[in-house]
Amino acid sequence: MKIRIGPPPDLDMSRWDLALGFGLVATLTIYFGWWLTLGHRVPFGSPGGFLSSMGVAVVAVAVHELIHYVLMPGTGKEVGLWPSRLIAYVYRPGELARTPHTLLGLLAPFLVLSVLPVAFGRLLVNDWLVWVSIWNALASSFDLYSAWALIARKPA
Repeated sequence: MKIRIGPPPDLDMSRWDLALGFGLVATLTIYFGWWLTLGHRVPFGSPGGFLSSMGVAVVAVAVHELIHYVLMPGTGKEVGLWPSRLIAYVYRPGELARTPHTLLGLLAPFLVLSVLPVAFGRLLVNDWLVWVSIWNALASSFDLYSAWALIARKPA
């Protein structure tokens, strides 16, 4: 596994605003899902102090990127960290194929870390899980945008 420090190569930041819009809609949707699941009582803010919250966030980001790395098809994948933007990512060279496997690789972290916890929320209720689920939805902004762009792209 190759590790890269800095921005991903070939990054197109022109649609960052649209990607953030996807993330905000996803975050509000996940929050509303928890609100319904927990009987209109969603903990606001982190359940712990600053250091414990940052520790949990680092682990959540690592799990999020590991899911991408394992499920994204293709070779030459790299794990990257862009310190100046506090962004971790998995980079795969070349154009993404419009296949179910690619869509799964893009959407799996959102589904596993944000949607499934809400779906099983009554069984797994935990303030940390709620916190990670909501923040992961926002962290999935570019993933959701990329999946939408891939689906909307005209077939070759």
